[in-house]
Amino acid sequence: MLWTSQKKDAEELERSKKHAVYRVWLIFIYALLICGIAALVVTVLNYLLPDKYCWLNEEKLHTLTSTYLAGLIGYMLKQADKRL
Repeated sequence: MLWTSQKKDAEELERSKKHAVYRVWLIFIYALLICGIAALVVTVLNYLLPDKYCWLNEEKLHTLTSTYLAGLIGYMLKQADKRL
């Protein structure tokens, strides 16, 4: 009787750990999504607005587009490839 109670407690603890890890990953993915959307909006606005309203110079804009957005797109493609 005592052994089954300990086993149930251990299983419940394992489930709660998995749920906590799942929630952390979910928050991380949402944070990446929000940052990606923000970077995309900033990039598009920098190209569409007149020069006097643009706050990114060419070097910063190139760094933003080449590293951050390319990395984000690469990550999304990798995840899509896993699911297919």
